[in-house]
Amino acid sequence: CKELQEYCLESICDDPEPFFASKDFLSLDKEILLMLITRDDLGMEEVDIWEHLIRWGCYQISGIRQTNPLNAKNFSEINFQDLKKTLDPFIPHVRFHNISLNDFFSKVHPYKKVLPNSLVDDMMSFLIAGTKLKQKKLPVRVSSSIVESKIITRRHATILSNWIRRKGAKAKGNQHQFTLLYRGTRDGFDANAFHKKVNGQGQAIVIIKVKDSGEIIGGFNASGWCSKKIRKFGRRPYISEYYDRGWIKNSDHFIFSFGSRDDYKTMKIGRLIDKRYGVYDYGGSMIEFGGSDLLLDGTIGTCNRNYYDQCILDTDTFIAEELEVFQVNKEHVKSIKKRILNNGFFLEKNERC
Repeated sequence: CKELQEYCLESICDDPEPFFASKDFLSLDKEILLMLITRDDLGMEEVDIWEHLIRWGCYQISGIRQTNPLNAKNFSEINFQDLKKTLDPFIPHVRFHNISLNDFFSKVHPYKKVLPNSLVDDMMSFLIAGTKLKQKKLPVRVSSSIVESKIITRRHATILSNWIRRKGAKAKGNQHQFTLLYRGTRDGFDANAFHKKVNGQGQAIVIIKVKDSGEIIGGFNASGWCSKKIRKFGRRPYISEYYDRGWIKNSDHFIFSFGSRDDYKTMKIGRLIDKRYGVYDYGGSMIEFGGSDLLLDGTIGTCNRNYYDQCILDTDTFIAEELEVFQVNKEHVKSIKKRILNNGFFLEKNERC
């Protein structure tokens, strides 16, 4: 039935990576794949959609099925012609304008023979010179797992969600919702601005982009930073602007590194060795995981292994180009279940579509 089909499509769009990475994907029916590619809520980076589309297209063609589909140098003219014919219905639905310049040149341009010449020329002008697109500009894909970040991608968010659940990086996708609380370039790189935004918000993920290198590092505060504590001075209560909560003891804290934005191979996670020294919460400072495993004061940071089992940066000190903090909650999973129930997808035994 249409309702069940829609539910299945929504489920895939919400967490597409396991489905697209599976062996069954390559033998997927063309019409079903087209339905997925046309959806605005397909929760995957556009360049990843393109690469999966290339894989699928090559698998449909016996002449190039056994070759490496991501190496166009081995393709003959006939291979390109066959691939173009296979992918023609999908091309108008790919949001090429949402692919970065580097990704376009390295992952799309090698297959320019399967694309209309006008599209390639249009994209080159758009990406290099910043000219207005002549092609119809499709909306940015938006899914329930989208992350409002200038630093990380949906894929990073999925990996972080897995780590929070103590799963491997390749485990099934994002089961958390990340809500932006604080951004350094927007709110100010100082302790007052930081604690004003993040205190009392529960579990939180810190994301830092390192200046010059572009590396992405951060940490998960499994307890969250505390709100300002009310203290008494004589008979009158007052709010201490800088109060020392001390060490937040929680074995689920962790720190991490992703390398650069497009590098998923060098990622690492550091778990706590001694849970007594996970995160230090003091209103007069910003971020302190461990003694100095990850320390940030303003834009000046330090990474020295102390109470976590991994050092997340090769250099002892760094400067933060950008800093983001996200509230972490599990409403993402609950909302999916609620949507299923509200739409009546759990049918009675005698009901049929």
